[in-house]
Amino acid sequence: MTSQKLFCFGHRGASGHEPENTVRSVRRALALGANGVEVDVHFADGQLVVIHDDTLQRTTNGQGRVTEKTFKYLRSLDAGLGEKLPTLAEIFDTINLRPSSMSNSKARIPRRRWSRSLPSMSTAAAGA
Repeated sequence: MTSQKLFCFGHRGASGHEPENTVRSVRRALALGANGVEVDVHFADGQLVVIHDDTLQRTTNGQGRVTEKTFKYLRSLDAGLGEKLPTLAEIFDTINLRPSSMSNSKARIPRRRWSRSLPSMSTAAAGA
């Protein structure tokens, strides 16, 4: 008899506990026992910036479209509780560069959308 393990992924980190898509939220999700996290990524001013919406109003103290702002401006915003909008690299650093902790990361690039799924925990386990 085989048993199956349930994997729990934090949606936008621990968005019910901390400001979504922030380093703080990702840390909290992992501290709460999540096997991984899902975050949303936009390409803005040459950087992969972690934020869900196409616009800034709902999750930050900024205004306008993410892709129309400079990285310096985006980093100056408060994403909640003093958190800054992180880069995807900062999220990877937070999870100790464990790509298997990322599931269904989506990058939004102006006029061209793409989605790339990184190996999930179950895929990584199957290959081990």
